[in-house]
Amino acid sequence: KQFGHQFGIDNLDLTQTLQLLQSTGFDYVKINANTLSELTRDERFSGFQALKTITETLDIRIIVVGVDSQEQFEQFRSLGIEIMQGNLLGEPETL
Repeated sequence: KQFGHQFGIDNLDLTQTLQLLQSTGFDYVKINANTLSELTRDERFSGFQALKTITETLDIRIIVVGVDSQEQFEQFRSLGIEIMQGNLLGEPETL
């Protein structure tokens, strides 16, 4: 971090304690779109709210990966998530 590099978690395992986010000083966390969709269902929405509160408080960006449909894109935007990756936004290409 002292050299300007960012530090984060790819494929955040939501079964791990959220205290991990508080203890390490991450810049971002990447969460699979399907996992986040499950977390935002009515019966689990409080879990998403806790994650969102912690990441906002600690200035950690949430990046949703695997966004493959316009419906998912709009769902996550409505939840205040602005950074996404997936085939909807750009198909893999040969270099």
